[in-house]
Amino acid sequence: MPEGFEYDDASEAYRTVLAGADSVSTTIPLAVAALEDSDVEDVPILVEVLDPDAIERLFAEKPDGTPREGGRLSFTLAGYEITLEAIADGIEVEIRPP
Repeated sequence: MPEGFEYDDASEAYRTVLAGADSVSTTIPLAVAALEDSDVEDVPILVEVLDPDAIERLFAEKPDGTPREGGRLSFTLAGYEITLEAIADGIEVEIRPP
């Protein structure tokens, strides 16, 4: 199981909430590598699917410092369906195995 994630039986997916200095572009590849029981170098790099900087900007705080809420982004990496959703506490990450 990826570090910091919990398995949700109802949705059959792994979930966590990223907050503060946690980085989507680092967390996602590490989590997929853990699920694949492989090295992170064996996972397709995120930039082949999306622009990691754009993801970080998409979910960054608003200019007034308040969190963004309600934004959602889904994509596939190495066969895993990944959904990011902006919530009050940070970014909820869901990783659904193939």
